[in-house]
Amino acid sequence: MKYTGIIMSGDHPLKILNGTKTMTRRTYGLEKVNREPDAWEFKRINNGGIALFWRKNVMEEDIALCKCPYGQVGDGLWVRETLVKGSDGYAIYAVDSEQVLIGGAGISEGVSWEWSKTKLPSIHMLRWASRITLENGARIDVIQAPAKTADDYNPKWAKVGPKWNNYKTILPEDLIWHWDWDFIML
Repeated sequence: MKYTGIIMSGDHPLKILNGTKTMTRRTYGLEKVNREPDAWEFKRINNGGIALFWRKNVMEEDIALCKCPYGQVGDGLWVRETLVKGSDGYAIYAVDSEQVLIGGAGISEGVSWEWSKTKLPSIHMLRWASRITLENGARIDVIQAPAKTADDYNPKWAKVGPKWNNYKTILPEDLIWHWDWDFIML
């Protein structure tokens, strides 16, 4: 099993801990198919976490192989979250003020806060400081990009007709492929 760090910001680590966040979406690694999302058809994910896409409506064979940046189904994800410098050899998780022993349990000797600032962004969090480990349940899906306001309406869509239930009319340029992870706390 491979373990990969995944950044969760804001209150997302708390939502994972209390069970209200059980999945996440990322588009990283899918840039090629997201340039023309409606031109591609998803086929499968192989055992190595590689997604296979076929280009639709072309005579010659055109495929895209996209590697999941967080491993394959069943691999572990450790959550990176922001830490704040505490006192007496402890750091504090910024989201809920829970303490973590610097260096991890039982290895505090000779380990100190090496960061020059009082806040350590999640991107720099080390594996030993992570309190959340998840199991990767990666899959590929396509979603429609949500409209932010009624001003997002574009007249070229008039022949299709607008939908005002927080989504734009579905057009090919509104679709985006993404990695979809359901996770299980380990």
